[in-house]
Amino acid sequence: MDDAKSSRRKAWKYLLECETLDDLMCVGSSDEEDHRPCMKRNQAKHTAEPEFLGKMYLKRSMWAQAAQALTEAISLNNNNSSLFSNRSIALLKLGQFKSAEADCTKALDIKKNSFKACLRRAIARKYQGKYIDACLDCWKLFDAHPTLECEQSIVRKEYDKMVEHAIEELIGLIVEQKCPSISIEKLRNEFAAKEKYFGNQLLLMKKHDKAIIKYTNAIRLISKDSTFYANRALCWMELKKYKEAERDCSKALLLDKNYEKVLVRRARARKAMGNLLGAKHDFLSALNLNEENRIVQGELRELEKSFKSNTLLLKNYKAREERT
Repeated sequence: MDDAKSSRRKAWKYLLECETLDDLMCVGSSDEEDHRPCMKRNQAKHTAEPEFLGKMYLKRSMWAQAAQALTEAISLNNNNSSLFSNRSIALLKLGQFKSAEADCTKALDIKKNSFKACLRRAIARKYQGKYIDACLDCWKLFDAHPTLECEQSIVRKEYDKMVEHAIEELIGLIVEQKCPSISIEKLRNEFAAKEKYFGNQLLLMKKHDKAIIKYTNAIRLISKDSTFYANRALCWMELKKYKEAERDCSKALLLDKNYEKVLVRRARARKAMGNLLGAKHDFLSALNLNEENRIVQGELRELEKSFKSNTLLLKNYKAREERT
């Protein structure tokens, strides 16, 4: 019992020191149970020896020997997901990425929510330059294992690096085909939606610089979604980069002229830059859409006070109104 607790403590300590997917690859995880469905006793006895040797070789970083022992274990029992998943470690270390990916896929066929198999397949795909597929595996890890916070954090860091390559790969596929296939369009929409989702999470955590990257990725994939520009504008506002915020608000309004929140957002950006005329125009436009918006009514009253404090600006404004 004490040995088991000690082993768990060591695994947790190692987990905290992990920084990349490769570090995480060999860490034990509670989802990977050693199950042998419909396996006879004598079969278990014969499998145990090569499986034990395989695990021992893995611990000693003897990758070729581990792969050989686990291959023998698989020949005796090919319905054990952990055998394929463990052999994939050795294959990854030996640089046999395609075979490692195949092993992980087999493990996932047997046990579809295996954290380690999905993680290792993401690594195998990354090293083959299959960034789209690697990111899809990361999505599965995010969705199927939300409680593994420490592991999720490591996967997320790697995902953020890989997604840039995945988007380049996806844009390349779109450019190559004048009429992109349904599957490519679906991927484009899914990646854009996922990047927006991650951007929203970062925005809530007040990590505005990182959120901007996510919204920018979404815009690169789908440039005609007003919410991407609107959310990025909010980040610019929080960073007090009002010119960038105004620009993104204007782009959002070109796509959706009745976007009330964006009109208010642009009004505030313009007010911060001293463009009181533009700010008033946007506040009035927002009120035309929603007369009951008391917040905007209050901000407009404050803006009127600013006008009164600047006589010259007020005269120019009246002259402009008379001309129109």
